[in-house]
Amino acid sequence: MNRRRLASAGAVIAMIGGFWGIFRLTWERDAIADIDTQPGGWVGALGFVLASAVLHEMLHALVLKFGGRMGWPDLSLRWTGKKMGVTVHTAVPVPAGVRRLNLMAPLLVLGFVPAAVGIATGRGLPLLWASFCVLECYADLTELFEGSTNC
Repeated sequence: MNRRRLASAGAVIAMIGGFWGIFRLTWERDAIADIDTQPGGWVGALGFVLASAVLHEMLHALVLKFGGRMGWPDLSLRWTGKKMGVTVHTAVPVPAGVRRLNLMAPLLVLGFVPAAVGIATGRGLPLLWASFCVLECYADLTELFEGSTNC
């Protein structure tokens, strides 16, 4: 495993640990205690996993569409074994700033926002969801650290 992948793994672990630590310090209990409040139980959790993966890629597409001022025909969905799923790709060059925002958007929207909501309200379920979404961002962080031009 190369240094950038280790850095990505370390960043993911640090973010999730930070979320959980802040929640624990703020509310003097663990967020995992709220796992029983998951709507639909395990089936609901599986639905969340699938929905979060779709939202993750939709965020990439929206940033490329509006931030990169691309047309929908410039974007395509591709299956990739490397990232274990469907990803958004573009054949046109992406400015560096848009590329960085594209790689960070799911982490910010699906990771940090629900974590902040969970910490602010004392509800562990949004924090658990945020933790899973941060795990989904591992490949994005690796690309960000590698400086790859592939979106």
